[in-house]
Amino acid sequence: MGNGSQRYLIDSSITDTIQPMEANGLILMNVKYPGIKWNIDSHARSRALEEIHELFVSRETDARMLEEIERRMQ
Repeated sequence: MGNGSQRYLIDSSITDTIQPMEANGLILMNVKYPGIKWNIDSHARSRALEEIHELFVSRETDARMLEEIERRMQ
């Protein structure tokens, strides 16, 4: 890889793509830019915490249901 030669590890013949996930619910944490002070909206923060809790409960319920289905199928 010396003497100016480059080795490409990406196969350019591959044309399949993966669609990106939607950014719904994206939460950025600890984002810092020099000279910028962020204003935290307390209502938005509270609402985000509610959404996170609801998502947690929903996923936990789904996981328990799937565990039960798996257990009964064995």
